[in-house]
Amino acid sequence: MVPIPPPPDFESPHPPPPPPPGPGQAMTYPKPGELTLGWRWVLALGWVGVVVGLIGVADAARVIHKPPFWLDSGVLIAVPFALPLCATVAAFMNHRYATWIAGAAVLSLAVVAVIDAGDTPGVAAALGVLALVGLLTTVASRAGRMPRPVSPRPAGF
Repeated sequence: MVPIPPPPDFESPHPPPPPPPGPGQAMTYPKPGELTLGWRWVLALGWVGVVVGLIGVADAARVIHKPPFWLDSGVLIAVPFALPLCATVAAFMNHRYATWIAGAAVLSLAVVAVIDAGDTPGVAAALGVLALVGLLTTVASRAGRMPRPVSPRPAGF
């Protein structure tokens, strides 16, 4: 009888797979109502664009010496910026209600545009366009929400 030699050491050309996540490193997936990664970035960057547009509108109104009501006093300058900034932060944090907060921001911009329409129609038109951009971004992003899990129906129904 011929002795059988032990098998040679085999080294795989590929690295070993990573270990499964431990208790503190669990993989996170979007929960029901949260946005998927791509749509979260669409919503966040869309609202960043709206906030940058608001800054541009405010600067242009100061340059042409036709400030809207919220730019006349130092206190009200935060009025058109508050909810759009909240929508941006909520989108970056992937808050469950980010699209609803963004919807409230759209309404706030629309209200500010209507109030500005009498004194500064150009600023009001620009705010209306920014509100439309925010609305379209928000409505499109709602397509990327994770659905609720569907419970199976009992037999016979």
